[in-house]
Amino acid sequence: MDGSDAKRNRAVERVRAMLAKAAATDFEAEAQSFEEHALRLMAAYEIEERELRDSGTYESEHVPCHHFGNAQTGAVLLISGVARMFGAYPVQVSHSGKFTVSLTATPPQFDLTMTLVDHLFPQLMADITRDRPRSRRDYSIGWATKVLTRLELTQHRVYAQTDALVPTTTDAEHAFKSKNGPARKGRRLTVGHEYNHGVTAGERADLNQQQLRDKPR
Repeated sequence: MDGSDAKRNRAVERVRAMLAKAAATDFEAEAQSFEEHALRLMAAYEIEERELRDSGTYESEHVPCHHFGNAQTGAVLLISGVARMFGAYPVQVSHSGKFTVSLTATPPQFDLTMTLVDHLFPQLMADITRDRPRSRRDYSIGWATKVLTRLELTQHRVYAQTDALVPTTTDAEHAFKSKNGPARKGRRLTVGHEYNHGVTAGERADLNQQQLRDKPR
């Protein structure tokens, strides 16, 4: 963590403290002063409201995938796989052919998941544009499958170097089921020959290995 990250983390803690004081005081003027101070800090450091929540609390975050068009199946697979790597629990939701991934995750798990996903998605779309597969669906599934295999191998190697335990989805899954009950099982995917072309392209993807060294807090 560099100096700017440490300074920002201290600002987050100060905002939390200010809001706690605002909630605790019986004096309206004092509460307003604390809240205004907190809002100024949030604006100065671009702190989002979700960053102020308890980092150990599981929440539901929804990631839409329909904007990936015919590649949305691969996008769902990629988001789900990355989320599991960081200990989050993904569930696919489909409505009128449009897919969304519902993630049960702590704020740090969600941030790590989306940071890595945001690094990978532009590469997938660039490969699709370059290779022009007849089936974007099958190509994206192959691409995501290969990338996830590489990510998992790299993550296990990185964690082994520090004798750390690889995150599991046990706690997140329990949090999901306690609120929603068991998730419905997804259908088995069938693919065509463009799958193999996607696998080949996925071998070239940049994984951002530094990201894999960051562990959910």
